Amino acid sequence: MAIELKDVITVFGLNQKTYSQLENIILEYAGLLQKMNNVEQQSWFFKKAEENNLLKLNNLKSQFEKMRTEVNDTSIDDLIESLNDYKEQAKSIQIHFQPGFIKGLSVASFNSKIIYIEELLTIKSRIDKMNELDDYLENRESLIKLLGW
Repeated sequence: MAIELKDVITVFGLNQKTYSQLENIILEYAGLLQKMNNVEQQSWFFKKAEENNLLKLNNLKSQFEKMRTEVNDTSIDDLIESLNDYKEQAKSIQIHFQPGFIKGLSVASFNSKIIYIEELLTIKSRIDKMNELDDYLENRESLIKLLGW
């Protein structure tokens, strides 16, 4: 019996779960916040980077707030309309442009926007209004509902 590549990947754990943008923001923020709250237990390198870590925390929080604002202020119909517009534009570029770097860059940009809007739609379908980030870190049930776990 031959060993297949997918079996090797499974055994070595190389097929790691990918997280949504929102999951990445929340998980990274929570992990960094926990380390910052216990800075005396961290390495010398971590302590030296305290200012950068505070900037990173603020950046993650602002990314969350951007998503929160879009979910709270945009209707499902508007999100669907935007999604369809981006899909049409990406399709138009696929059809009308010659293969090359600019075409690849444009399609990748539209695909990124499409994924983002699809994530917003998924969040919007789970909850009506997003709370602040710290509320989700304090309330496990609402975090689970937000992330769809």
